[in-house]
Amino acid sequence: MVVDHLSRIERSTNGASPIWDDFPDESLLTLSTSPSPWFANIVNYLAASIFPPLASKAQCDKLKSDARYYIWDDPYLWKMCIDQVIRRCIPDHEIDSVLKLSHSSTPGGHHDTQRTARKVLDCGFYWPTIFKDAWRICSTCEECQ
Repeated sequence: MVVDHLSRIERSTNGASPIWDDFPDESLLTLSTSPSPWFANIVNYLAASIFPPLASKAQCDKLKSDARYYIWDDPYLWKMCIDQVIRRCIPDHEIDSVLKLSHSSTPGGHHDTQRTARKVLDCGFYWPTIFKDAWRICSTCEECQ
């Protein structure tokens, strides 16, 4: 029925536009590859049982041991922490924004290193250097000094 309807549409052939082979906004773009996130080896092991190419036996054993605490639920990696709370692993490019938001949040705001890191953990986020990164953000905050 749709085909029958389309065949009855009138077409005008008097203003046929030529086909242009070039595009005015044509440009060559490059993609920059960011470094792999800190959890890339864990995800590769959990998803496909693949170890890093140049890993030693000890590094492979450590990766197996660490991977027991992680859960891969595409597209996120989750970690079962010591306090039995499952937290989402944050990639490197999101760490600073999460820390700055937690450090200067509205209720109170501009807390010390321990409290900032605890707020991030309470929000359900995780990465291995959370306390070191919280110290870096807190020590460079202009309003705190």
